[in-house]
Amino acid sequence: MRRHRRPRAQQHGQGRPASRRIPQGTTQPRGRLHRHARQGEHTASHAAVADQLGKPLEPERWRGNIWLDGLPPWAEWDWIGRDIRIGAVTLRIQERIARCAHTAASPETGLRDADTLGALRDGWTHTDFGVYAAVMTGGRIALGDELEVL
Repeated sequence: MRRHRRPRAQQHGQGRPASRRIPQGTTQPRGRLHRHARQGEHTASHAAVADQLGKPLEPERWRGNIWLDGLPPWAEWDWIGRDIRIGAVTLRIQERIARCAHTAASPETGLRDADTLGALRDGWTHTDFGVYAAVMTGGRIALGDELEVL
């Protein structure tokens, strides 16, 4: 039986040069989540789209609130209708996020420089990336918290 690493929350921009990270105080990995819809994306899906395009992509294009690491691409879609727990927070995964042309624009220049929708369509016959989630139990999420599918 093959063992997989447990998925962990990842800080948005982690592994990027300091000049490209989100400034401290803008989006903190130790924030509180309140009862509002959130977006969840994960790094393997992002890497798959970048590979399909044949060039690196900034994760900021997807405007995700929570990024997960350690899962196969699109794994979060299997959780639709289910609850997950990260740290003290419980989220109910609601639906896939259909993406718009905004993701084709560079977060630095605002110019469209990557056909993200075309890459999704050509590689996987859809234009979805990430999932919407509702906060069922608010609390803290910290960098490195494990994800548990309930």
